[in-house]
Amino acid sequence: MAIDLEKEKKKNLKLALGVAALGIFFSAGIYVIIFSLMFLRPGLLFSFMPFPSLSKGLAGINNRLYVISKEVDLSDLSFSNKKEPKEKFTLGALDGKNPDPIEIKSFDSFTHDNNRIYFFGEGFYRTFDGARWAETKTDAIGKRPEGVISPDGLFVLSGIKNSPALNLIKDSGISSIPLPEEYLSDKDK
Repeated sequence: MAIDLEKEKKKNLKLALGVAALGIFFSAGIYVIIFSLMFLRPGLLFSFMPFPSLSKGLAGINNRLYVISKEVDLSDLSFSNKKEPKEKFTLGALDGKNPDPIEIKSFDSFTHDNNRIYFFGEGFYRTFDGARWAETKTDAIGKRPEGVISPDGLFVLSGIKNSPALNLIKDSGISSIPLPEEYLSDKDK
């Protein structure tokens, strides 16, 4: 069987150019789509990539260890939609009995003692004892609260009326604890 080499070369060259052109057009199309998505819906690109949950910390209560995590949902981000990304907080027990973490309401910070986990937010704190939730609203907790448990009660440091305040919350009531003057004078602390 006789093969015309010149005809085969031309045929292979056309085939190679056609495959290369398809590759270039396909790559350019993907580039244009991704580039336009970056500007129109940047959060959609993040939804394709796995974003790990961020561990906020551990708490041990009633001889059980709990992991508190935060997941950030960036799928709704866009330049026209100026909303903050959605945050989802979860609480999971590391005992092997209940492997799925439960979703909990958002909070700013948390602390714990042997019996409860305290979740702080502006104007409230929630407690979890391993089974039951309780929420307490109070004016003694302001912005960006941080708390700690002591034998005297619950100490909460937060911003109230644009200045830091330290309050002791106990069953008998709330008492304000004065902060040193050098702490009050520096607004950045």
